[in-house]
Amino acid sequence: MRITSSGGGPSGIPILWELDEHLSPIRRIGTASGLQRLPSGILQMRTSGKWEIENRDRQE
Repeated sequence: MRITSSGGGPSGIPILWELDEHLSPIRRIGTASGLQRLPSGILQMRTSGKWEIENRDRQE
């Protein structure tokens, strides 16, 4: 997956978390825009800026 984030100043840094079945954070996945391997399940993005997650082919 490709994660893109923009704006928001210092607090606009994207932080992506994996959540458990109780919606509690269990693992921080990443803190930057770019390609990431994402687990299946519930995810939470924390940022004050705009963000997007898009599926990318492995060849790209």
